[in-house]
Amino acid sequence: MRLFCFGLGYVCVALSEHLRARGIAVSGTTRDAAKGETLRGRGVKVFGVTSDDFDDAFREELSRATHIVCSVPPDAGGGDRFLEMLNDWRGGGALEWIGYLSATSVYGDAGGGEVDEFSAVLGAGDTTEGLGEGRHLQRGFLRVRHESGWMDLAGRLGVAGACFRLSGIYGPGRNVLERVRAGRARRIVKSGHVMSRIHLSDIVTALDLAMGARAGGIFNLSDDEPASAAEVTEYACDLLGVSPPVEELWEDIRDDLSPMLRSFYEVDRRVVSRRTCEVLGWRPLYPSYREGLTALLKTGDTSD
Repeated sequence: MRLFCFGLGYVCVALSEHLRARGIAVSGTTRDAAKGETLRGRGVKVFGVTSDDFDDAFREELSRATHIVCSVPPDAGGGDRFLEMLNDWRGGGALEWIGYLSATSVYGDAGGGEVDEFSAVLGAGDTTEGLGEGRHLQRGFLRVRHESGWMDLAGRLGVAGACFRLSGIYGPGRNVLERVRAGRARRIVKSGHVMSRIHLSDIVTALDLAMGARAGGIFNLSDDEPASAAEVTEYACDLLGVSPPVEELWEDIRDDLSPMLRSFYEVDRRVVSRRTCEVLGWRPLYPSYREGLTALLKTGDTSD
């Protein structure tokens, strides 16, 4: 196995560390020069993302990959430069599998109901007209389009293609414990509203299983217990032995929130990873935020 990652971000760096511990070669791209140097020191072959970086060495490395993962979201204009670059690529003889890291925003608002891998998605085969002004809906529509692009690429190359729809990601260095310690946590209360989450380690495990099995199709990645953001913040404060931040009612503050933060409260759904469990035999090590946050507190919740 040789993995190439378009976008060595939070998830793909964790995945690369997991695989390299087994002696698997990993290479990929990053915009961050300092991160690139750090990863090179760990044995990852790193490329930049300018047109000058897509040279013969880059293409040779890509052609040797058995597995490709793209974790890059749509850019500001809704495009995907890597997918565009690969439009005329004929693939490498070793390639077996392509994975795209998407998001559960593709499902839009379910009114608090469940969505699984077979649920309808936003705007498939349509335009953003009628989807509203919410950023969440716009992001979801773009994700649907990019999912199709990566799956079409896999089909054209004759390899398995998989899309992973990720819920809200937390893990070392990126979690509510850090926000509470830094005094940045908020306790926003919206009656009946829940969010779905997934621990970084559980994402890595699912990706590893799918890569090993060359499994294709759609996979949701979410833990077993959607919960309100206020409930999770309260639990984190209890773990740290501090008082929770003052309660803020959604109705009173919604217009004062940033468009990005507001968008997360404007949709309500419970994400179910039904097909992921059935096809991959995957079960989350952290079935709820309680196990995940408790483990982060015990092992240290920082990331290097």
